[in-house]
Amino acid sequence: MQYARRRASPAGRLFGCIHRGHRLHADSVCGRTAKCNPRCGVLFCRVGNPTFQYAEDTSRWRSWQHEYRYGGFYIFPPHGVIEDVDALRLRYDPLSARACQAHVSLSEPVPRALEQSDVDELRELLAAVEPFMITYDQVHATLPYAGVVYRIRPVEDFQRLRDLVHTASAFGGSSFPRASIPPHMTIAEFISAERSVEVEAELRGQIREGEWMCEDIEYAIPDNKMTFHRVFRLPLGRYAPA
Repeated sequence: MQYARRRASPAGRLFGCIHRGHRLHADSVCGRTAKCNPRCGVLFCRVGNPTFQYAEDTSRWRSWQHEYRYGGFYIFPPHGVIEDVDALRLRYDPLSARACQAHVSLSEPVPRALEQSDVDELRELLAAVEPFMITYDQVHATLPYAGVVYRIRPVEDFQRLRDLVHTASAFGGSSFPRASIPPHMTIAEFISAERSVEVEAELRGQIREGEWMCEDIEYAIPDNKMTFHRVFRLPLGRYAPA
């Protein structure tokens, strides 16, 4: 989840957040089914014909969180990468680590509930995008805003994918206020600006950098507790009919 940047308060501000929550395995390729704990307030069914139960009780959400009711599209690192980044998040920002799994925010928040036609349209759009290599490197503080992130490259390929997703009907009439935020993968966010500088100094040149092949994007939505769940994947470069 990618939030509009704000100047840092003592506690910092979120850059992005997806909760590890109950691990779901539904995806658009295999069409498997999955359910999360019903106490979360979200249930998922077959992705080939997706239906979602969005959060019903948002009374405890903060005002800025309501924009995320219908989730968004993200790029998640694969196994072999995500574990190391999650470990860093746990070390440097336990609050985020407990609430979020490492990710790269791709889209703006989806402004309305998705329908089957939206999923089909996105699947067709993404068939024209070839998978590409993502590099994560140059850990840095995001001053003047609080946070420490990996740089994500290539920016051009990421931006083309982002722009294409935003042409979908699901984003019709939307504005895109986060367009100027560079692609990144967050390590710490609920920290002060001063602590951000310290963490950058500790990590620069000391932690793993690398790359992975981006082969799909994922849709994630929050439950009643503002816990995000990975719901389904849409592949790049091939059309997978429902």
